[in-house]
Amino acid sequence: MDTFGSCRKASDKAAWLLEEAVAGLDFDFSRRFVPLRICGHEVPAWMTEAEQLKLNQLRGYSYAHLFLVVEEFIIEQTCATANKYVHVDSDAVSAIIKFADEELKHQRLFSEMKTRLVHGFGFTPVGVTNKEELARRVCGHSGFAVYLLCLVLEWLTQRHYLECYQDEEKHLDQSFVNVFRLHWVEEVQHARLDAILLSEMAAKMSEDDLNAALVEFRNLIHLLAEVLAQQNECDVENFERLCGPLSPSQREELLEQMRTDWIWTFLVSGLEHKGFQVVYGRVYPDRMRVLEEIVASLKRGAKTAEA
Repeated sequence: MDTFGSCRKASDKAAWLLEEAVAGLDFDFSRRFVPLRICGHEVPAWMTEAEQLKLNQLRGYSYAHLFLVVEEFIIEQTCATANKYVHVDSDAVSAIIKFADEELKHQRLFSEMKTRLVHGFGFTPVGVTNKEELARRVCGHSGFAVYLLCLVLEWLTQRHYLECYQDEEKHLDQSFVNVFRLHWVEEVQHARLDAILLSEMAAKMSEDDLNAALVEFRNLIHLLAEVLAQQNECDVENFERLCGPLSPSQREELLEQMRTDWIWTFLVSGLEHKGFQVVYGRVYPDRMRVLEEIVASLKRGAKTAEA
């Protein structure tokens, strides 16, 4: 069974250096950046192969940008949590601070990626802003709900790498593959810490508290879905800037596919991950149907938004 001490030791073994990761960045714009399961498994019939490649690369940029954005609230939450363990459990403080420090390292890596990609694109793609405001909104909810959301995001990195990047590695830019391998190997350690924290919190919560936290979690999922929708609008603008203006029907068709892709990528792939569902099931053994309803509503929303 995991402890704060064992998680810290495992994290030390999995750690990598930012300087080495940055030194290895060398993007090949003749290749796709992200796997088709993440972007491009279905594309509008009017889109040329060259446009498909540019779309994939733009979505690769926003994929990294969105991780940078959501990691802001993870950092805020973990720093607040570490403070609660001061004078109580030194192993917990050490493990949680390392968790926060690694998320900061990921942000620095994604920021460096974005800078280099901008040079390749020849312009700066627009994206969602005010990550600090999002962090305040998310962290204004109960810690239990926030850590459930963190757990979704951390487990989905494993699905993306093992089920997507590895399957298509020979067709992808190697720098993207390497970055998201490094990202995954540390995020899976964070998921272990989340499980400990959620277990400790659940043990001190009443049934009413847990039910209220589940409502908050559902609200946080839909808040993140709104952020994804904003990024999709940005990416249509980015695509038009790179490839030329679209007709209204083309724009809506592309936007609909973007919605479907990002809902699976940043929410459903984590909500359906067995690692997340095991932890969720321990706390809510009789509420698995709620989780199924959340997933179903997200999938419906992706198809019917702005219909």
